[in-house]
Amino acid sequence: GAVASVIGNPQLADPVIVVDHANAVVGWGTYNPHSMYRVRVLEMAWEVEVVRNPSDVTKTAVRCDVGEVIKRRVRKAFQLRRDVFPDWFEKNDSDNVNTTTTYRLFNAEGDRLSGACCDVYTDRRTNVAYAVLSSSSAWTQKFQKEMIEALGSEANVDVVVWRVDEKMLKLETGAAEWVAEKRRGDDTEAEDDDDDDDDEKVSSSAEEGEYATKIFDAKTGALTSLPNSEEPLVVVENGVSYEVDLALGHKTGFYVDQRENRASMRGWAAGKNKVLDVCTYTGGFAINAAMAGASSVVGVDSSQPALDIAKRNAARNGVEANCTFVKAEAFKHLEWLLEEGHAGTYDVIVLDPPKLAPNAKSLTRALPKYVGLNKRAMRLLRPGGLLVTCSCSGAVTQNNLLPDVVLAAAQSAGTSATALGAPRGAGADQPLDPFYPEGNYLTVCVYRIG
Repeated sequence: GAVASVIGNPQLADPVIVVDHANAVVGWGTYNPHSMYRVRVLEMAWEVEVVRNPSDVTKTAVRCDVGEVIKRRVRKAFQLRRDVFPDWFEKNDSDNVNTTTTYRLFNAEGDRLSGACCDVYTDRRTNVAYAVLSSSSAWTQKFQKEMIEALGSEANVDVVVWRVDEKMLKLETGAAEWVAEKRRGDDTEAEDDDDDDDDEKVSSSAEEGEYATKIFDAKTGALTSLPNSEEPLVVVENGVSYEVDLALGHKTGFYVDQRENRASMRGWAAGKNKVLDVCTYTGGFAINAAMAGASSVVGVDSSQPALDIAKRNAARNGVEANCTFVKAEAFKHLEWLLEEGHAGTYDVIVLDPPKLAPNAKSLTRALPKYVGLNKRAMRLLRPGGLLVTCSCSGAVTQNNLLPDVVLAAAQSAGTSATALGAPRGAGADQPLDPFYPEGNYLTVCVYRIG
């Protein structure tokens, strides 16, 4: 493998120095004997002072201060968001279309904090800033205290909701085995079920014991709890209000990666009649369509708790009269609409399914699903209607497969598809490390059909 030898007996998440074949320092990071990522590198050689022993070239000293690196990375990540989105940090006005109180604070490798993602949700009523950190690595678990402290001191966070990616942490701690080989576009999650009913499953972070969600006061580090209030946490995104379930919502509670695409929905759906939002979750695309003047908007999802929030979100934004939410499985509902004679009647359809291809090995099985979903949507659209189709599967995005899926679906449906611009992705608050293209997972394509 890539590691020729390990000197000494480093334990799980201990800082270690990485050297090359000539004993020159490459960098340092945290060690994991169980992980495919044997060392999560925190600093490269050019970022540190290297002290050599003149009498023994094999002995080298590097200052390895994990806590200090965490503080510096969180501070830098927070400053990046302030620089790129200054409006977000001005005095919030919920009536201002630019007001946003939720964003990705750091994005794993994109902000050089491998194995950790963190989204901020500031309650528009109380102005309390909640950070939901998703931990998927052994080192972030070991340095939890330092992470929480940095969020409080460097990013103005008040409360930290610490959620664990159970599948990844089991791999990271040796409780489960990594796959033997990893190709670009792979990740380590188990394959999804045939149906897109993952929304019914409670997040792994709700598990008990070491995988349980924990709430911390970011200023003191003490365990605390979320407010016991009848009023839910409500955030604002581009002037739209959304209720967020921090403890049990999917991922970190809300899909902040679709922020810019939800805003674009107002242009795509402006003045339209029939809009269908498939896998709507808490109504993001549907509500933006209704706020743009679409007269009949239907959101479909398999999760009743998510749909309950979607209904409240529609009412919260004054568009409940335009929105209907249906509990159904995506493929079956599209097929039912076709059987009921709704072909060629929709102006805009959004497809935002869960991860159908969790790794490259599952592409053979997943791609026909993507084609089938898009084909059904195309048949429901009127000539000239818009298809907004998404994939959050890294294996699809990194191999640029979604445009091919759309073309195959169009051929099968007997229609044409014209791309309206290049494929889109997540916003600038989810930066990518160019040396880690595997961090790119979201593709959103917009097509005129027929």
